[in-house]
Amino acid sequence: MRFPIQHLAAIALAGVLAACDHKIPDWPEDGYTSLSTPVAHPVLFAPQTSSLSPTERARLVEFVRGAGLTPGSSVTVAAGGPKAAARQQAVAEVVRSAGPYSVSLVNDPSATSDTVQVAAAGQAVLWPKRCMTPDGSLPEDLPLGCASDLNLAQQVERKSDLFQGRQMGPAFANPSVRAAERYLQLGGDDRTESGTDSRADHGQAGVVLPPAAAGSGTTDISGAAQ
Repeated sequence: MRFPIQHLAAIALAGVLAACDHKIPDWPEDGYTSLSTPVAHPVLFAPQTSSLSPTERARLVEFVRGAGLTPGSSVTVAAGGPKAAARQQAVAEVVRSAGPYSVSLVNDPSATSDTVQVAAAGQAVLWPKRCMTPDGSLPEDLPLGCASDLNLAQQVERKSDLFQGRQMGPAFANPSVRAAERYLQLGGDDRTESGTDSRADHGQAGVVLPPAAAGSGTTDISGAAQ
C-alpha cells in the first residue's frame, strides 16, 4: 500500500509539532545542599507519673546521641494530657543533659496520655540539587545526572569542595618541562657528563634532538650512550 507524498509530509509535520509541544523539566542548577531525615522517639511514662524511669532515660539519651545531631539542633517534645507539662520538662532536662540542643515544647492533644514524642531533624547529608524538583521535593524518578552527582558526593575527599573548590597550585608538569628544556639546551658532549650545565653556543630550547654521531650508538632521553 502506497501513501501519497502529501500524506507522508503531513505525518512527519505532525510528529515535529508533537515533539515541540513536549516541555523538558526545568531541573535546578548543579550544586549540592544539605538534607536531613526527621527521626522520632516515643518516651513512655508510667500511669499518673511525671518522672522518667532509668530505662526510659537511658533509651532517650541513646536516641539523642545516635541521631547525629549537631550543637544547636532543634528537638521537639510533644505531649498531651493533664501531666503533659511536667512530663515535657522531665524529657527536656534529659535532652539538654545529652548535648547543647534547642528544645521546643509542643502541646499535642492527640497524643496518648502516657507517651511523649521526641522529634529531631536527624543527621544532615549532602544531596545534589539535580536530584530534586524545582519546588525542593524529591522526584519519583531520578533525573539524568543524579546518580553521577550522588557518586561524586560519596567519593570526594573533602565535602567542602562540593560547595567551593580549592585554589589550584602549580602544575605538576613544570618540573618535567624544565628538565626537558635543560636537556635540549645542552650540547651532545655535555649530555654524557653528569653535573654539567653548559648553555653557551649550544642548541636552543624547542629544537629537535641532534642526531647521534656515527658509530657512537643512539642516545636515550637520560643522556647515556647505548
